[in-house]
Amino acid sequence: VCEAVQLVDAKALKGNGFPLTAVFDLDNTVWDGHGIDYFLAALVESGKIKPEAQGAMVDALSKLPGVDAANLRKRSVQENAAMVFKRTTDSTLPKEERLNRKDGFYLVSAMLKGMTPAEAYQIGEAAMTQSSSHFGPLEAKFFDDSSGCSMRRIVGQLRSAGFQIYLISAGLDVLVKVAGDLLGIGQEYRLGSILEVADGRYTGQVESTYMLKGPIVRDWLKAPAYLAFGDSATSDIPFMLDAAGPAFMINPGERFKKKDQDKAKGRLVEVRYSGVEGDQP
Repeated sequence: VCEAVQLVDAKALKGNGFPLTAVFDLDNTVWDGHGIDYFLAALVESGKIKPEAQGAMVDALSKLPGVDAANLRKRSVQENAAMVFKRTTDSTLPKEERLNRKDGFYLVSAMLKGMTPAEAYQIGEAAMTQSSSHFGPLEAKFFDDSSGCSMRRIVGQLRSAGFQIYLISAGLDVLVKVAGDLLGIGQEYRLGSILEVADGRYTGQVESTYMLKGPIVRDWLKAPAYLAFGDSATSDIPFMLDAAGPAFMINPGERFKKKDQDKAKGRLVEVRYSGVEGDQP
């Protein structure tokens, strides 16, 4: 992919009316895994969760078998936050004792209630660049391989070639902001699930972009993107099918490859990553 980017004749594309734009998903596309897990780990360890978050944690955790709401209310915000982390990320627990990814997403949003965007950004920065007791830095999970053609390098080469990069993610907007700053993407070109703010503080509510990426990208860009990168056969494929040029499926499963055949007649390009930047010495 990096060799192909180097061969792109940006001037000819622009001269023929193709937009020099590339749209990237983030989770399992730019990096391996779900950024919200790293953010949650940093959030719990920050000690900055406000008392306003207690109710949402009690409501969510008490729905799990064997968890008593009265006991949860006696525990501190910090103790319940640690329990949320365990019940969200510990794959050794039985499925019925864990919060599913959708419920976990909305709960993490609710756990930001009362916090300022600046405080949350600091937590996002810690998740991206620092190790927690559970994870290394998220930036060490950026996809890479033995050739050195990392996702970070692809973004950088496209920017150098004159492409405008757009980031569209179902992840929380605060972590998308951190990723955009790390990759040099301006705030008007990055969008995540929008955390509601009132009077300078988060309300705990969030508007998910998961099923809206296709319409968002169509409204956002003046014309279809030339390049697209994604991993989801549900949320990413709409904007990938709209791409005027190549669209890249990152580590696709069989369902995604079947959708490629059914909807795009095999036009999408499969890209396999087996390593991340943190694997390198």
